Amino acid sequence: MAPIVITMTATVSIGHDPEYLLGQVARGGENYYLQAIEVEGEPPGVWLGRGAAELGLTGEVDPDVMREMYTHLTDPRRIDQVRTVTDARIKEWRAAHPEVDGRSKEFREAKARIRQEVRAEYRMGTAPRDYTTSTERNVAEAIQKLGPNATPEQKKKTEMGIRLNAPATRKFFDTTYSVAKSVSLLHAGYQASAIQLREAGDVAGAEAMEAKAQAVLKHVRAGNQAMIDYLQEHAGYVREGRSGHKDA
Repeated sequence: MAPIVITMTATVSIGHDPEYLLGQVARGGENYYLQAIEVEGEPPGVWLGRGAAELGLTGEVDPDVMREMYTHLTDPRRIDQVRTVTDARIKEWRAAHPEVDGRSKEFREAKARIRQEVRAEYRMGTAPRDYTTSTERNVAEAIQKLGPNATPEQKKKTEMGIRLNAPATRKFFDTTYSVAKSVSLLHAGYQASAIQLREAGDVAGAEAMEAKAQAVLKHVRAGNQAMIDYLQEHAGYVREGRSGHKDA
């Protein structure tokens, strides 16, 4: 039998918010061909690559671990310790300030400060830049320049323009590997047939279609792994120029 060849395309984009990745998996954002037959979206994400292994990341992705890593650069090998230390310090603060209401702004700010301090102790590398303050200042200044007669629509348009062009920390690079639409349709078709056959009472036929769907998925995952292996060996990222402003 001739080997099966699947052509795949890789796209690389800059990522700012891990919730986008987690949300796509939760909603089944890539499995839109199956929505009509109510097959729920993407399978759980899994950790791959040499870097994941070095950080002790295996199996399915834990959303909380991913958020801590991609948002705060928390060392995933020490996340449980981060949580334990954070809880202990919050309890210590509460014991030292019994007069502070647990629902007060002061207590919320204290908890936020403690979490930030503990994360800094267990962070990998330098802290991600936070442009929130400068962005809010630019929004306020731009709206003020509109004058007292500006309409709510004008203010909203100005605010959206500032936020759209505001700088953001590059948290990660999102590399997407895509197969041809025909492969996605073939996989969806097998799954749809399996559901129809099972509903009709043809268990053997349904299992045969499910096996074919799994075979397609197996080859797609093999292609994903091959592309990951290639990028690990050949891809890189540097900043050029006197001030390091040119990406390559």
